[in-house]
Amino acid sequence: TGTEDEYDEACQALNKHFKPRKNTSFEIFKFRKANQLVGETLDHHVRLVQKATYCEFSNLDTEIKAQIELGSNSKQLRRHAFRKPKLTLAELLDYGRTLETVEEDASGIEQNMNEIPMKDIHAVRRNAAATTPKKI
Repeated sequence: TGTEDEYDEACQALNKHFKPRKNTSFEIFKFRKANQLVGETLDHHVRLVQKATYCEFSNLDTEIKAQIELGSNSKQLRRHAFRKPKLTLAELLDYGRTLETVEEDASGIEQNMNEIPMKDIHAVRRNAAATTPKKI
């Protein structure tokens, strides 16, 4: 009917008029400025995915991978990515999560080692009788 079509056209015109305009250049700028924060895990890539959706990149995974390489706090992750340029985003994230887990576990072990009281560590003493040869 005429009134339904007119209503639909009016709604589309209003939505188009009031829809916020995207500034792709500014969205890309914000995406490129998104670096991993101190103490933030590699799962910050979720934040990158959200920012990248407005950038209209032709290959989202490649751009997110490049941004992780640029903005990561881990030199080890960055070097690994540069040594293996054919890594996929999923492989890079998997490697990075492994690094984070290992670092967390190692820190926990090292902290526990520092908490062992010195009184619980016993010195090894030589048994004088066992080391002195007996005369026959």
